Amino acid sequence: MISELQQGKTTIDFRTITNIEPRIKADNEKLNEQKDYINSILSVSIKYKTKYDGTVTLNDKTMKEWIYKDDKGNYGIDIDKNVPKFVDKLANKASYQLTSTPFKATGSGKINISFGRSTYATINKEKEIERTKEQLKKGKSAEFDVIYNPLPNYLNISTYVELDLSRQRVWMYVDGKQILNTPCVTGNVAGGYATPPGIFYLTYKTTDTTLEGYNSDGSEYASPVKFWMPFNGGIGFHDASWRSSFGGNIYMTNGSHGCVNLPYWAAETLYNNINSSIPIILY
Repeated sequence: MISELQQGKTTIDFRTITNIEPRIKADNEKLNEQKDYINSILSVSIKYKTKYDGTVTLNDKTMKEWIYKDDKGNYGIDIDKNVPKFVDKLANKASYQLTSTPFKATGSGKINISFGRSTYATINKEKEIERTKEQLKKGKSAEFDVIYNPLPNYLNISTYVELDLSRQRVWMYVDGKQILNTPCVTGNVAGGYATPPGIFYLTYKTTDTTLEGYNSDGSEYASPVKFWMPFNGGIGFHDASWRSSFGGNIYMTNGSHGCVNLPYWAAETLYNNINSSIPIILY
């Protein structure tokens, strides 16, 4: 063809090229095996029923993007790489916010308490990935309820810290045994510093520190404490040596800046037994 162009010919005969026999034909066994395997995957439709957000479907519309051709000309569909990505998207759609949970309050019985901060029910990604891969390899469509991780159970816990804001009292239980029962003083309600309820966990704990901040009139304060146990931002448990009494209605007009003031002995007991895995339940 190049020589014909060089000779200035304006008509080129392509018959010698088009008569070439194709290397791979429709009856190629290897190609058909690849096609059948890919089609067996694409034929599957899996529906996942979520708690509140309806149904999420995995089908050929999504999986067609998983098909690839390698550098040797072989076709395949990569479920090992793409199923985890799909499950990540499923997890975002299936999660939902938890608002409250039952709890057995000391001396009050079963109540519902708010979580206090954003807490979500999440799916078990590992199990969903495994189940989805198995179902695709079977080549069968299915409908599943999403596998959620177990919800936190605060009704039957045995180790926790409990604070009743209205009764101004703190308890701690370790393996079902009460090791602390003390009055406290929480945030000053009249001053706008009311301690918020919710379920929290210890951020860290330290000794011999000074708590600093501002009063409602703009003046600064600095309060040395022996035991400091924050669990909600700048709110935490600590001893309050400047107080001569605790409990009652002190918190209504002469409470803290949001922290939980404890007698020295109570703060020491709590400090020696609390860790970041123990829930702190305020209601």
